Amino acid sequence: EAVIWLEHYLEKYDKQMIVVSHDRNFLNAVTTDIIYLAQQKLTYYKGDYNTFEHTMKENLRQQRKAYEAQQMKIQHMQEFIERFRANAKKAPLVQSRVKALDKILRNELIDEPEDEHAFRMHFPPPEPLGRPIIAVDGVGFRYSPETPLLFRDVHMGVDMSSRIGILGVNGSGKSTLINVMMGKLRASEGSVTMNPRLRVSTFSQHHVDSLDLAKSAVQNMKELYPGHEPDEFRAHLGRFNLSGELAIKPTRTLSGGQKSRVGFALMTWRLPHVVVLDEPTNHLDMETIDALIDALREFKGGVVVVSHDQHFVNSVCDELWVVGDEKVSRFRGTINEYKNRVLTK
Repeated sequence: EAVIWLEHYLEKYDKQMIVVSHDRNFLNAVTTDIIYLAQQKLTYYKGDYNTFEHTMKENLRQQRKAYEAQQMKIQHMQEFIERFRANAKKAPLVQSRVKALDKILRNELIDEPEDEHAFRMHFPPPEPLGRPIIAVDGVGFRYSPETPLLFRDVHMGVDMSSRIGILGVNGSGKSTLINVMMGKLRASEGSVTMNPRLRVSTFSQHHVDSLDLAKSAVQNMKELYPGHEPDEFRAHLGRFNLSGELAIKPTRTLSGGQKSRVGFALMTWRLPHVVVLDEPTNHLDMETIDALIDALREFKGGVVVVSHDQHFVNSVCDELWVVGDEKVSRFRGTINEYKNRVLTK
């Protein structure tokens, strides 16, 4: 809700400001210009993030079209040179093609454009379980008999098709609710029933921060899951675009987003039936957020998300629950409708 308030405040802010953010909705709401930093260059674009993204895709399409046309031209020139190299009558034409080809290769060669949006992640599927795999019936929770209930009379379920977003202000009890649902905390009232074969994996910044930075991604996985060959870990890390050197170099040398991808690889190694993600987009760039969204949409298990990223929640979740005022209630609307409700409070 603080993000929603800040977004609303900055929309009306009448002075210049510079914002660094990977939150798409936030950027669309508050920006009039985008400065894009890539390959040690700054490129300026007019408009919000959606306009910038559309322009980038069109530029990439034009660059690829020019690259492919030049590659075809080079191929035709090389074929002509090889075909008529020994033909004396064609010698002047061959020499002309050689000079033209040399000029292109030396000074005019177009680099193959890189499509950053081509990056993908893949969460391997677990075996199916009957529904519901988690049933929450009349649950309430307090940390001690002397403290008031954080929430009471909660009824909800999780199955392998669930895409649940947990919303609420900081300190409202979102993480506590998840810990009760996953059996890490015992409910003070009511019951939580789980399928005995259920496997749940969680992702949070704490898990990323607990990685041994001196060890590689492969070594971190081997320490947590002994008894497997390094090639098995490398193949799994490859599902998260952590191939080659990235899998075997010290974790401290990885970017924040790459470390998070190591966390996603660790989370999915045991083929969980449910993944729980607590602020997963922290430290992720736009391309990785989009790849994570696609991976979660395709995942064959249940998903429970706590996130302040409106675009992420809107793209992944089809069921929203709000924690606050000693209750957990289903919000039957979109994230934009929830945002409007917060602003009208």
